[in-house]
Amino acid sequence: MDLVRGFRGRFVRLGLLFDVGSNGSRLSYSERQRLVIARGLMKNPDILVFNEPTSGLEPATELRVLRAVLAWARGRTVLWTLSRAELAREFDRVLVFADGQLVEEGSFDELERGGKALAGLVA
Repeated sequence: MDLVRGFRGRFVRLGLLFDVGSNGSRLSYSERQRLVIARGLMKNPDILVFNEPTSGLEPATELRVLRAVLAWARGRTVLWTLSRAELAREFDRVLVFADGQLVEEGSFDELERGGKALAGLVA
């Protein structure tokens, strides 16, 4: 019984017993975004696909979350659509699409120097 109370106390301190409501309705938009990312990571996939998962976060938090996910995902494939093009510098390889077509591909530095599409998005 003491063991159960000890775990319960730890869960309360961590916020794991917080009633998030139906479909997370009691959480803010940014809290729901971070929760969805964490749930995805807990599944331990070989490939992660994110569609602007941090767009609702303030820029400093967005960068922190992005870097944490990429550090966790070392050795895995991560596809991540970005709402802020300058965040592309965090990735090994950048694909730039326009009108549903791939228009540029390479490292951020390569595309920043020699490309037109990425440079236009970052400017």
